[in-house]
Amino acid sequence: MDDILSDILRLTRLKGCVYFYREFRAPWAMRIDQGPHAQFHVVARGSCIIQTAEAEITGAPGDVFVFPRGTAHVIADQPGRDAISGRDVITSIETGTPFFEQGEASTQLLCGHYEYRHDFHHPLFNELPDIIHLSANDFNTPETVDPIVPILLREMSAARPGVDVVVERLAEAMLIQVLRSYLLAQTSRTGFLAVLSDTRLSRAVKIIQDSAAHDIALEDIAREAGMSRSSLAEQFKSTLGCSPISYLTKWRMFTACDLLQDTYYSIGEVAQRVGYDSDIAFARAFKRELGASPTEYRRNTMQPTA
Repeated sequence: MDDILSDILRLTRLKGCVYFYREFRAPWAMRIDQGPHAQFHVVARGSCIIQTAEAEITGAPGDVFVFPRGTAHVIADQPGRDAISGRDVITSIETGTPFFEQGEASTQLLCGHYEYRHDFHHPLFNELPDIIHLSANDFNTPETVDPIVPILLREMSAARPGVDVVVERLAEAMLIQVLRSYLLAQTSRTGFLAVLSDTRLSRAVKIIQDSAAHDIALEDIAREAGMSRSSLAEQFKSTLGCSPISYLTKWRMFTACDLLQDTYYSIGEVAQRVGYDSDIAFARAFKRELGASPTEYRRNTMQPTA
């Protein structure tokens, strides 16, 4: 994938948050409402049932479930339980009166969420399913998630200095590994996942992302990708649904959003850093893609300093 995924993830501002690592004793059920964050669960021991409006999946030890769009779901020891809201479960743990402490059969769960930029509408994220289930029995799991999960669980069980930061970073690494395993397993013929599996098209995407700050034309991308201009344009469009130049514009706007939120560069400096010689041309392209001017976007999204 020529590390295209890393380029994309850097712009998502991914941040992991772990709620708890707890033992739930049957009967138990927790309801997670639709929300703005990508939720995740790791089954450390025992089993569970995951239910969404569309599916019911059994979870076994070592399984990881990720909900990229924060899809509403219930996680329980078995179907049909009266579920308690996840927020109330977290509150009960924080106040020292945790639910689900009675019963014989037990399940150990690690639960949390991932925060990310919601204005980052990259086609890769648009193609992710509502739920990703990485089974401990999947072929790709041993070389991806397995090394991380035991360390993450061990950190959650010990009160070492810096544990919060370590847990956050490990949770983020786990998500990246889950996404990697999911992407490697796909055989799509269209969409961004198909682009990643095509050597020449993925090279073209990497060239676009690496060269977005410079004046680059379709001929330049095609030459570096080892394709003719017409062949690149046709295959890129038929696979991804947009032209290489259109993707270049989108990537420039993704980068511009990041700079507008996280730096104090002037609008002119941001324009130059994403390949525009003219502030006016940049502002027009930005408003066409984001629906707001660069100045309006910065005012609405930039974090205030302390």
